[in-house]
Amino acid sequence: MTKVLLIGATGMAGQEIYQAATKAGLAVTAQVRHADKARELFGTGVTVLEQDALTLSKDELANFDVVVNAFSTSPAEADNHQKLAEHLVHRLGGDQRLLVILGAGSLLDGADDHLVVDDIKKAPGPTLGSPSPRGKKGARLPADRIRD
Repeated sequence: MTKVLLIGATGMAGQEIYQAATKAGLAVTAQVRHADKARELFGTGVTVLEQDALTLSKDELANFDVVVNAFSTSPAEADNHQKLAEHLVHRLGGDQRLLVILGAGSLLDGADDHLVVDDIKKAPGPTLGSPSPRGKKGARLPADRIRD
């Protein structure tokens, strides 16, 4: 059975990934900051690794075939995405897989450091919908900005 470490399992993307992975029969360990929240969301049978993702050791990561990084943070701490990616890449073995799930919600632009999502919402022309953080139809991505 494939062993998966899901970093950020209690976040919005993490919750969906956890449900899909367990439904597919994968052995998922939820890496979280708060074990109680994971048990509340996924039940008492959830396998939990409660610690800061930036402290995961090479030995701890060696227990998994796949690491899914669904880590989420505030825009003010968006540099933690890069720190965590570097941390994981330097500790994973050659036969392990790393999947990184990112959203545009924390990307900043311009002299005023405004959210890129705000620019997307203002873009004219044909658009494709994308979900907002609350699961309602939110920001819209202009069709001419979508690339294969």
